[in-house]
Amino acid sequence: MRSMMLVPLATCMALAACGKGGESVSMTNASMEQVAEVQTAKLQPGQWEMRMEQISSETTGGSGNLPNMPKMPPSTTKICLTEAQVNDPKSIFGGAPQMQKNCVYDSFTMKDGKIDAKLHCTMGQIKVEGSNTGTFSATEFTSDSQSTVTGLPGGITTKTHMKMDGKRLGECQPGDLKAGDTKAPTAG
Repeated sequence: MRSMMLVPLATCMALAACGKGGESVSMTNASMEQVAEVQTAKLQPGQWEMRMEQISSETTGGSGNLPNMPKMPPSTTKICLTEAQVNDPKSIFGGAPQMQKNCVYDSFTMKDGKIDAKLHCTMGQIKVEGSNTGTFSATEFTSDSQSTVTGLPGGITTKTHMKMDGKRLGECQPGDLKAGDTKAPTAG
């Protein structure tokens, strides 16, 4: 459950931030869709390398006998962002429709190549609070995200700190994993 929630949260916050230096957006109490609609900044289409690292993770509550979840190892993924995806920022969030409809940016600012965002999500009893800071351009970004998830079964709360960065490597290659895909492409 936790890893299913953290990866979309970190990814949504980071990819919402990506764009060209000099673009400026400042919003409060905005949905993910509203943020995606007003920003004109875009990632450059092509093959991207995305790296994600879990800096820390803490689990509290429950029966008291629950050990902390093991730290996820750093991962690197190459994906292809198509022209259609960068022209429709909502398509990048395709793997997280529940996040789109249940999350609100308390504040979202991107200006002069920097981002600062805070959001919260409510999904029944489960509540998520997240923050993200980082840098962005059309060809690379960095993201430092923190999230707290409360209301998990048994009164469990998780706190996680993630770092993510991405850079454009060049043009997409045949067979590249497309952004939003949930499984690896078939060989051949």
